[in-house]
Amino acid sequence: MVEQRVFDSSLWQDGDQLYHSLQSTCIALQDEYGLAVNLLLLAMTLDQRTIALGEDCWERLQLEFNSWQQKFLAPFRKLRCLSKSQLQEQEYRRMLDVELMLERNGQRLILNKLNQNYAAQPYQAPHWNLNCYLSMFNLSIEQFPELTAAA
Repeated sequence: MVEQRVFDSSLWQDGDQLYHSLQSTCIALQDEYGLAVNLLLLAMTLDQRTIALGEDCWERLQLEFNSWQQKFLAPFRKLRCLSKSQLQEQEYRRMLDVELMLERNGQRLILNKLNQNYAAQPYQAPHWNLNCYLSMFNLSIEQFPELTAAA
């Protein structure tokens, strides 16, 4: 019998659907509070699937992902934003495509970390993962009801 992996690429398919309905909130949380959109979407997707990660898992994932993001994604994103007014639309779109590719690489990194180091735990309560992730930034789901409404 083939064992189905708990942490697989379908997490990102579900996360992409959430992102489309919450894009402005996700970007605002990223820009104003420093949240990683991929980890936010992961928390929401795991909650939809009633799969829990421990609080310490969220802290380690944030540290590991943040390290990668600061080396690769953040510098490129900053360059893209600074270059926007200097580029033609087609050139700017290419930069957005590269940034999306980097985001996908970040998603693969997260999946690899999850599959190597983390085990799903019994589900604790509604929005467990989202609460854990937001609390790392001193935020709560009550501040962003659209996150729970979309899930």
